[in-house]
Amino acid sequence: MPFTKKMYNIYKHKLLRIFIFCLLFLVLLNTSMAVSYGSSFYGKGKYGIGYVTPTTSTTTTPSSGGSAPSFSVPEKKIQQGVEKILQENWQVSFKVDGVSHNIIVEKITSNSATITISSTPITVTLYVGDERKFNLNNDSFYDLYVKLNSINGKNANFTIKEINETIPVETKTTAETIKEEVDKNKYFVLIIAGIVILAVIAVVLSMKHRKRK
Repeated sequence: MPFTKKMYNIYKHKLLRIFIFCLLFLVLLNTSMAVSYGSSFYGKGKYGIGYVTPTTSTTTTPSSGGSAPSFSVPEKKIQQGVEKILQENWQVSFKVDGVSHNIIVEKITSNSATITISSTPITVTLYVGDERKFNLNNDSFYDLYVKLNSINGKNANFTIKEINETIPVETKTTAETIKEEVDKNKYFVLIIAGIVILAVIAVVLSMKHRKRK
């Protein structure tokens, strides 16, 4: 079947559409990766691992009513640090800088406990021995320290303490920086390779078209 000019135009337009689609896909993929990199370092509920001097223990009385106990810890006690034994659905309420917050135990397993810290919900899973520092008001300081000391059956032992620690500026390692650069450059190489391939195909088709004339 002879390769006509009409066929050449059809193939040319198809190749152009394929190229545009591939280009848009790569741009979107690159944008998605950029957002992913950013979200790894910023956002509410940011926490880190750190050491805090052991705190004093205290006993509080749960409020009456309701299906699960709710413990209220005075502001001075939370500043000193308290140790609480909690079960699933139990919660502790307290104030940090005059703002009310609470911790509710969502789930307890043999070696971990999942808690939710409110007012702005932050849900994390702690394993025995884990320590976490939380930024409750989205500023540049950690406001709360929580450690899961132990688990005994249905009981999880926590240390809870108000803190005021500057959040360190996170710096990326050399390996992470190199990986990001490689990932970014990879897409540019793919784009260039795609353009070259399409250009070669277009030249071949054009030569075939001229030979047919």
